[in-house]
Amino acid sequence: MNRIQNLMQDANLLQFNFRTKPNQRQYLLIRGSLNKFNRAHPQFLGAINTRYPKLTKAEIRFCCLTFLSVSDNEMADMLGVGVNSIRVTRNRVRKKLQLGKGDDLEVLLKGF
Repeated sequence: MNRIQNLMQDANLLQFNFRTKPNQRQYLLIRGSLNKFNRAHPQFLGAINTRYPKLTKAEIRFCCLTFLSVSDNEMADMLGVGVNSIRVTRNRVRKKLQLGKGDDLEVLLKGF
């Protein structure tokens, strides 16, 4: 339980390591979305970390954005990466969550 509390209190969990410097709009959009998410769904981070402790910070951010129904293109714009990077992350997350081809990632995440 201590690990989960530390993760939830860790402000770095919702920070981004950009490859390129984000513009002001991107930064505000990301920070605003994830801060609102954390306030609205505080149990989500604890639940996902308990059930899937091997997810990285980037994968957890991806899960938060997926939970909010953010499209691949919007995620790519927000994070300053290509759409293919988002797709690769989605595949890694699906593999770590042991989802089959017919399983819906967004439905699973909304169940937390």
